[in-house]
Amino acid sequence: MDPVTVGILGTVLAFLLLFLGMPIAFALMFAGFIGVSYLAGPGAALPMVGRTVYEVSSHFPYTVIPLFIVMGGFAGSSGMTSDLYRAFDKWLRRLPGGLAVATIAACAGFAAVSGSSVATAATMGTVALPEMKRFNYHPRLATGSVAAGGTLGFLIPPSIGFIVYGMLTEQSIGKLLVAGILPGFLLAGAFILIVIIMVKLNPQLAPASPEPVSWGERFSSLLAIWEPLLVFFLVMGGIYGGFFTPTEAGAVGATVLFLVAIVKRKLTRKNLVEALQEAIRISVMVL
Repeated sequence: MDPVTVGILGTVLAFLLLFLGMPIAFALMFAGFIGVSYLAGPGAALPMVGRTVYEVSSHFPYTVIPLFIVMGGFAGSSGMTSDLYRAFDKWLRRLPGGLAVATIAACAGFAAVSGSSVATAATMGTVALPEMKRFNYHPRLATGSVAAGGTLGFLIPPSIGFIVYGMLTEQSIGKLLVAGILPGFLLAGAFILIVIIMVKLNPQLAPASPEPVSWGERFSSLLAIWEPLLVFFLVMGGIYGGFFTPTEAGAVGATVLFLVAIVKRKLTRKNLVEALQEAIRISVMVL
């Protein structure tokens, strides 16, 4: 068979393995191994597998991916997630669908210190969903606001998606990250506007919160926002100003959040292990 036919059959084999439930990485690796073995022999395919795995895992620019992911893990361990949610809740509660609006705003804030959409949605969901359930929000609005807010992690830097795209297309990762700031926050604003319109049209989706919030509570809650703002401006300012490469910025951000978690006495051995395991799991999935 000619190489084109082998490539087509390899693609069919990869999709077949995926439908059978094989993990994506193993399905692609197996299909590629079979194709190279047929065209060049097992002697060429076996070294290629080991060499490819080593080259990807040891390529220095790729270390930015686990660093940005572990930033989100340390941010969650420091209690930043719940602090952000409470702060936005106090300021936005009186809006139609206030808790859902606060969820999206908090997702945007957390996305600024986490490179993963999955981590953003999962972390914010543990905080926001029980609160919206307590106030009898419609499940579709509650889960939809978390899912939509989680996607902001793909646009608002540090974004793994931009990093991978920059590596594949050989574009400046720093410029891509900076370019995602405005679209990310515009998308967050669009999500918030949609929630408000939906609740205005159907108030049963989100009953109004009966709990009043004083101005003193609102202003005191702003203290919770300085941590993600500091990390965001440190990381993005360092990249944009030319002080850090993206990899160095990821290391700086992870170190700062690690120190914040220690100072706040929120980082336990369990939290540390979970943050590192999550970074490894998502990094392997991406790479």
